[in-house]
Amino acid sequence: MARFSFFFLLFLFASRPNTSAQPTSVIAGKIMDGETNLPLPGVSIRIDGKTRGTVTNADGIFLLPESELGTARYLLFSHIGYERDTISITALRYNPTIWLHPSPYLLHEVEISSKLKSQFPYELLYDAIKQYRLLQDSEQSKAYFLLQSESNGIPIEILEGYYNAVVSPGRGIEELTLVNGRIGISSLNDKNYLSLNTTDLLLAITPFYDNPENPFPESPGTVSFSRFKRLYTVTIKKYLKRNNERHFIVEFTPRKNREFYFSGLAYINEADLTIDKLEFLIPNCQVPVLHPIDPADRIRSMQLAFAVYFDNSVFGKSRIDRISLGYEIGYINTQSLQSAALQTHADLFLYDYGALFMPPLISKSVFSNDYQAILTIPYEHMFWEQNQIMAPSARQQEILEFFRQQGILANYNDQPHDLLKADFKAWDPDSLLGFSDLTGSPMKQGNPMRSEFMHEKYDFQHDLYNIRGDILIQPFMINDTLRVNSKTLLHLSDSYYYSYKNPSSKLFINLLFDLCEVSRLEILDRLLDLQQSGPFSIESLKKVYSSGMHSLDSLSNALKKEMHQGTDIEASKKWNQFIIDRTGVDRQAQILLEIQEKPNEN
Repeated sequence: MARFSFFFLLFLFASRPNTSAQPTSVIAGKIMDGETNLPLPGVSIRIDGKTRGTVTNADGIFLLPESELGTARYLLFSHIGYERDTISITALRYNPTIWLHPSPYLLHEVEISSKLKSQFPYELLYDAIKQYRLLQDSEQSKAYFLLQSESNGIPIEILEGYYNAVVSPGRGIEELTLVNGRIGISSLNDKNYLSLNTTDLLLAITPFYDNPENPFPESPGTVSFSRFKRLYTVTIKKYLKRNNERHFIVEFTPRKNREFYFSGLAYINEADLTIDKLEFLIPNCQVPVLHPIDPADRIRSMQLAFAVYFDNSVFGKSRIDRISLGYEIGYINTQSLQSAALQTHADLFLYDYGALFMPPLISKSVFSNDYQAILTIPYEHMFWEQNQIMAPSARQQEILEFFRQQGILANYNDQPHDLLKADFKAWDPDSLLGFSDLTGSPMKQGNPMRSEFMHEKYDFQHDLYNIRGDILIQPFMINDTLRVNSKTLLHLSDSYYYSYKNPSSKLFINLLFDLCEVSRLEILDRLLDLQQSGPFSIESLKKVYSSGMHSLDSLSNALKKEMHQGTDIEASKKWNQFIIDRTGVDRQAQILLEIQEKPNEN
């Protein structure tokens, strides 16, 4: 079973949304409960005839860019437990407040017949499960992820990002590829608690089949029917008749050992066995789902819950609309004997099925956790303004202001923070790569996984050294114009040098890394030519990138063969001139200057 590490001790150091972050032209509104007059969070809003939409924030507020509406005349509003509604866009402009009314079965208990108290609930739930197990055709979509962690009301973490997703109703979220993200953290008792791999946990949520990598406890969808009946008591909690169809809320509860099995609710339409929502809960989970990175620390207690929402508005097709995940844990630092109560809630919203953001071109396997991915991929402010899917809630704005005053924000502005660093060294024309940068171990090396959207990363590797370079290309479409952010990177933890260390070998490792920069510049030139030649696709971008990485492979092999780790003087001069001609950087001159200024270090 896979282990997911979430919290670790990192550093020691003591109303209405803000419209300034909104797109320039939007449709805005607020959705209220028709009975209580309270704001309704999590309401799904779809543009009629499109898969594009949005969702209300914690204050019931939603935003939709005008540019997404096209010729559409209506918006569709839906929320589990409430009557659906269709509102014209024209009416919404005049009255942006909408009331959704609870479905009748949430207003009062209904009497359940004796027939419904017997085998019917088991068969209804399991028949729906069996149907969803067959729905394994994958689709691509865009996704927005938001995670917030607090400790008894004190903010300790916020993480949000836009992703490309591969998803199916039967298998859940199969892939998540970060496009752009940002982070905020603050300390608690002079420590930072970070949720490192929450997106990995979302990938492991497979409610309809037993995934060997799934760290979660068993649930009705992951077991056989006979085991399901042995493990669970299943009852009809409530039901509703609508348009000659019966909609049921089915409750499942473990017969015993409730700390090892999920209980929950399933919202099922009997007519077509579609599921609107699945809820799972363990109040005192004894299954080790979350793990501290420091094995000496302990998680004392944990309440775990998640929910999967489905969109069944398109006839004959069910899609995952949203996944919510929440956990409360008691974290114990055994060294300081301090404990912390941590509450985390995360939501993944899936939208624009069939569409994707332009993906980052880099090795997907290079990122060990969510933080490393977000801190490595260049932040793009204009991308966030153009693609905002959810209005920030009043509480979210309070949390961000708290981090500004008492914590750290990374990528919420253009200023990087020294305490949040990726495990990479960026190429710098004015800075030499030193042997002290190459502190990795060959014991960490393995066969890198190949990403579907990029060529494999390049390891300039020999028995005694490994200079592991990578090129990150992040394309964005901003107002129909291609904008590209890029970096040349060195993987610090995977790069090492155990051979002779002298000025000649230092020149050798620097020129190897410089070749990555040469290839980055060539890739950017080809992308510019591609844009100027007319319409292009994501596949054409990948092709340019892959070609550039193959060229880098050929260049690096030639350099290694000729320079012999810097012992061939003439070859060293040749390749140094090669780098000068293409980057304007003279590494040989920089090393000579360094020798003069720091003779004892060379």
